[in-house]
Amino acid sequence: MISLIKIRRANPAAVRMLGAESAEELYESLERVHRSDSELEPFVQQFAAVWDGRRELALDLAGLTIEGAPFEGVLHWSVPTTQGKPDLARVIVTISDIAPRRVVEDQLAAALEANQQLLDFRTRPRLVFPRPAAGEGRRCNRCRPRDLEGGDWIRPGISDGERR
Repeated sequence: MISLIKIRRANPAAVRMLGAESAEELYESLERVHRSDSELEPFVQQFAAVWDGRRELALDLAGLTIEGAPFEGVLHWSVPTTQGKPDLARVIVTISDIAPRRVVEDQLAAALEANQQLLDFRTRPRLVFPRPAAGEGRRCNRCRPRDLEGGDWIRPGISDGERR
């Protein structure tokens, strides 16, 4: 069924975006016999839109360029009107590369995670070390977290008197 689709024109930017050397190479790549399910899904959705009488469609798509590099985009499909009727012979399909958007989404997710880690750090219990006894100086054999083995954690702002 895909082989029945006739592409009339592909602009040079689309040819470059999909990794083809020429529009002819792009057309030939669409006629491949073996396709993955993820590559077939946009075609199925477009056929379903025609069947349902829809005039517009927008969907995310993911696949590979002709060179085999991963590609993510948004496909916009619309049916123009000729003499007051839908003209399926002139369907317009545009594909927008969303790689820059994905980069920004990943950066935002990383920033949110970093902020959450900072917030978690500020509210996390901390260990309190006893002060060295007079004369012990900076080296102290007793200077370790209190009752670490028993899990005695002391929250910030709690004095020794409140703890006991």
